[in-house]
Amino acid sequence: MYSLNRFIMLSVLLLFDRAQRILAREALKSELMLLLVYVPLSLFQLECSSLNEELVIRAQQIQDIYVQFSVNQHRDLVKE
Repeated sequence: MYSLNRFIMLSVLLLFDRAQRILAREALKSELMLLLVYVPLSLFQLECSSLNEELVIRAQQIQDIYVQFSVNQHRDLVKE
């Protein structure tokens, strides 16, 4: 009987904790929604040109590696 009561009490506490977390997240969601009303989104600008340049360079390097790999595989196939 003692373990059943303990189980029920723990379950109630866990449910209460979960409900508190849900309420806190809903409050945060409401606060974030209000930010959309009060803060103009044009204030947030990201300068990504250096990131884009870096990604283009990396993509070109990966493309070069792939082309070289394909050429080497084809060369090996032709030799056989």
